[in-house]
Amino acid sequence: MRDLFRTESIANYLRSKGFETLDVTEEHITIQYNIDDVKVGIKGVFSTRFPFELPSFYLINRLGYGQLAHVSWTRNPELAEDDVGSICEGVTISRSVNYEFPELVFEYALESAIRTLTRVLSSDDINRAEVKSEFAGHWRFHCSTNTVRHIASMGAGEKPLKLSVYKLRSNVFSYTTSDPIVNEGYGLQPGKKDKPDHKGLYIPIKTPILPPAPQQCILAWWHDTVLPVLSDDVRLFLADVCKKHTSKYQIFSVILSVTIGKGRLAWVGFNLTYKSRMSYNRKNQPPLFSGASLSGWSVKPFPVQVHNQDYLLPRGGVSGELSTEKILVVGCGSLGGEIARQLGYSGVGQLDLVDFDSFEADNIYRHVLPSTYIGIDKCFALKRHLENQFPYLVVETLNQFKDLREISRVEKLETFLSQYDGVIVATGDVTQERYFNEVVSQLKNKPWVIYAWLEGYGVGGHSVFVNPEGRGCLACLFRDSESGEQSLSNIQNFLSINQDFAVDLSGCGTHFLPYGYTDVIETATLTTRIVEGIYNGSIGTSVRVSWKGNGREAKEAGLKMTGRWKRFKQDRYPIPLVWSECVTCGSSDDL
Repeated sequence: MRDLFRTESIANYLRSKGFETLDVTEEHITIQYNIDDVKVGIKGVFSTRFPFELPSFYLINRLGYGQLAHVSWTRNPELAEDDVGSICEGVTISRSVNYEFPELVFEYALESAIRTLTRVLSSDDINRAEVKSEFAGHWRFHCSTNTVRHIASMGAGEKPLKLSVYKLRSNVFSYTTSDPIVNEGYGLQPGKKDKPDHKGLYIPIKTPILPPAPQQCILAWWHDTVLPVLSDDVRLFLADVCKKHTSKYQIFSVILSVTIGKGRLAWVGFNLTYKSRMSYNRKNQPPLFSGASLSGWSVKPFPVQVHNQDYLLPRGGVSGELSTEKILVVGCGSLGGEIARQLGYSGVGQLDLVDFDSFEADNIYRHVLPSTYIGIDKCFALKRHLENQFPYLVVETLNQFKDLREISRVEKLETFLSQYDGVIVATGDVTQERYFNEVVSQLKNKPWVIYAWLEGYGVGGHSVFVNPEGRGCLACLFRDSESGEQSLSNIQNFLSINQDFAVDLSGCGTHFLPYGYTDVIETATLTTRIVEGIYNGSIGTSVRVSWKGNGREAKEAGLKMTGRWKRFKQDRYPIPLVWSECVTCGSSDDL
């Protein structure tokens, strides 16, 4: 939006504020600023979207400053017009720019750049500490700008490990140990018959160190900076592995996890490539140990995408509280499948699935499974789908059960259920769910249970949490809303009973309950939030939760709504479940 501003007017404004301008063009403004009596050149470059976004600022004569925090450098100054380094502008998420005043936009960004430079140029201790803390960022400045992904599927260990490197696609390499930390069905996990592209090593560096300086040779940095901080055992391990390396693999990879602070690691890597496999001999081992010959080896650093629970779960907003939990999901239809998917996103450790049905074309527009699974058992299909998406989720199928009733009749049911932290029931079969609730309520030791269901026509959905140590159960809901006597009517529902809810498109045998996938997501989210609330402490007693739709489709179909639907104002808000007259759980507190 160059028509919204004139660079000369911005330069005049800067001069009025005491800034010394050296060069003014349509594309940039260069100023000179004194920091600790040193004249520093800063170039501000306008983007095509200025003033709707901030200009970028660059430090002139960047290489003359050596290692400098928060400032990049040109990888190949001989090919660049200027020796400049981009000055980090900090976090830009949700930043609002005052586009109506271009002069203020430029001044704001310039002052931010000056503050960054002043901080690191005025104190060598601060600069060194911050260079170490942004180790991975400085490493990226050494790397080429290709699109190859290097995925390190390993946890941060205490000892060095041998690696196998697999080429999953032309631009994706996976680095794994002999003890994989992801499930076998995960999309980035090499197949059992896959052969490695080459070999490598993982080396943990426990002492904070400086990254390679601008233009410094990576191998020189390795020998001067890294080897001195490694223990004698690690150095002996390096020498042993390198000396046994054969010419079968022309490339040798190194993955590093570098400590940069308490609980913080930088993951980086580099490839060593020997110039010719034909001329390789025992004197040409990977030069990672003292006394090794560097002749014939080239090095190429690359950024690493770390792939372990300690990084991925917090990065995805997952607390990790569910990572060791094992949950049984009974019912893998539209609702049960979506609940399982959301639990995967929540970081749950293991799901066991029960469903007797197969996935059919009728389900495509309201099920999490894609069409490739049509005709396949829902449990097996959902297992494959979830494990392919979530690397640390283990999914098992319990094919010995056809329905919830069979689980209710398991011999030694208490022992069977003791392996689970919780059970989620989403079968849509009210009779079997009531029977299961009755049986489980009689057990001395039992897991928590959540019953989830949705009503048709976009009316709403419900989720009920039964705390095994407290009062309240599913049977507390089955009573007459007016007389309070025990009944087959569920007071949680929004649609009145004794109505024909089903729709058929082509006659007998094609009946279905009309609802859309957004209804499924809403109801599954109620359930998932209850599960998360159980573990973060926000939910401790038995509760019931509902979401309410507008009822338009139900009214158009001539269906009657309950009084609860008309009065309901506690949308998505947990309310107590207990009923004092419940004959199943014997609650003694009134609702």
